[in-house]
Amino acid sequence: MYRCLTEFPSRTPGCLVPLSTLTFELDGGLLWRLPPVPAASLADGPYTEVNVYRPDGSSSTISTRERQQYINELAGYIANLTASGPFWPGDNLIEPSTDPLVMPYKPYRS
Repeated sequence: MYRCLTEFPSRTPGCLVPLSTLTFELDGGLLWRLPPVPAASLADGPYTEVNVYRPDGSSSTISTRERQQYINELAGYIANLTASGPFWPGDNLIEPSTDPLVMPYKPYRS
């Protein structure tokens, strides 16, 4: 996410970037670094149902209830992260990934 916020063409320091804009820039959420089913569930609205098709021919539907479970997992992760104290930009951050060297923004057109 850091790279999307800082490296996207025409992005300027301090600009507002809605999550929906990041999702658009990352090919409708396909380039989010999440497992594909949670990413598909979280990339769209709260009433989204995602059909999952498996190589063996079976399928299932990820419901709004399961989507909420993914949100709860993320909220728990954030709660654990911030439990040790306030989280401020610059505190205990790791270097952003350099893989891939150039982000593959799909919808961007210069």
